[in-house]
Amino acid sequence: VSKGSALMNAVGLACPGVPFVESLLFGALISSIDPIAVLSVLSSMGMSETDTIYVLIFGESLLNDGVAIVLFETLKHFLDESLIINGAAVWAAAVHFLVVAIGSLIVGVVSGACCTAYYYAMRGVQTALVEVLMFLCWAFIPYYICDGVGWSGIVSVVAAGVVM
Repeated sequence: VSKGSALMNAVGLACPGVPFVESLLFGALISSIDPIAVLSVLSSMGMSETDTIYVLIFGESLLNDGVAIVLFETLKHFLDESLIINGAAVWAAAVHFLVVAIGSLIVGVVSGACCTAYYYAMRGVQTALVEVLMFLCWAFIPYYICDGVGWSGIVSVVAAGVVM
């Protein structure tokens, strides 16, 4: 994400008609890779889901998408024409980015731990249909909590899935 943002910033500086903040926004938007395309190319080369490179790219793409969204949302605040971009504004954006990222991770970890405790307590009590429906509910809970407070639902769901 940072390489894509830096590249678009360089292009933005070379093209004076493109504002600095808009070039950073565009860089954050396009820097996230398409994991389906990369993984399909790897599969066509004979790699399986158990190969290390396959697992690394899949895992990196999960967090890369979430970070790209958080970075985009953070940079979007700088589009305000009346905002003066100085050290304090950049510091505030960095703090906002960290709060969103860490807050989303915490919500996901707590939700995943609660889901694990729930399934441990209810093992053998529920039918298969109820278990599947509850699993979907547990996946939506961290997403909607984070979305409601303006954090990254994607990062929270990934964290919950890792804990589960």
